[in-house]
Amino acid sequence: MPDDIAENIAFEAEKRGMSSEDVVAQLLRSHLPDTDTTELGFIGIGHSGRNDLSEKVKEIRRVNFTSW
Repeated sequence: MPDDIAENIAFEAEKRGMSSEDVVAQLLRSHLPDTDTTELGFIGIGHSGRNDLSEKVKEIRRVNFTSW
């Protein structure tokens, strides 16, 4: 680790009254995504131009997917 970063971490740890390891762990937790969350990246990326999809879902399925 570069000396200037180590010094900044040590300074912050002293200021907070915690160990350098705890400061680094806290920093990483706040900047890394949770591993427990499952995100579907494709949800919500498109727009059909319709605003009645939830109201007409059964009709839309019947019309568009009956041949499957």
